[in-house]
Amino acid sequence: MYNALKSEQTGVFSYGKYFIHKAIFVGWCIWVFIAPPIGSASCFVAGFFVMIDQFSLKDEAKSKGTVGGIACIINIALWGITGFLAIFSLTWAFAIWKKGGGQRQLNQNVSMATKTFQSSTNSAAVKLFGGKPPN
Repeated sequence: MYNALKSEQTGVFSYGKYFIHKAIFVGWCIWVFIAPPIGSASCFVAGFFVMIDQFSLKDEAKSKGTVGGIACIINIALWGITGFLAIFSLTWAFAIWKKGGGQRQLNQNVSMATKTFQSSTNSAAVKLFGGKPPN
């Protein structure tokens, strides 16, 4: 985010990198918050489904105990707060990008690239296939 904000002319690429990385992080926060038991009975994170498993009382002699369940609750709270703050910063950065003319600049870059690739007589399509792409 620092690289995207440090000057007026940073372009769409800096913001795009930030949005992609932050979206991956938000996805990871959601995954850790839920912690679905996929693939095996044990899971490497202590999320919602693991908490249910920890607090289950199928047999009191074989109960997994409340310590693991409390650790899961603490983990859920921490990752929930982290995910909320990540979503907040993502929406904040998107608002700054949009107010700063980012969408207009993106549309200009797309139209410039479209004109460049359509008007070029020596394009990759001509070299590879011997003709222009169909309109």
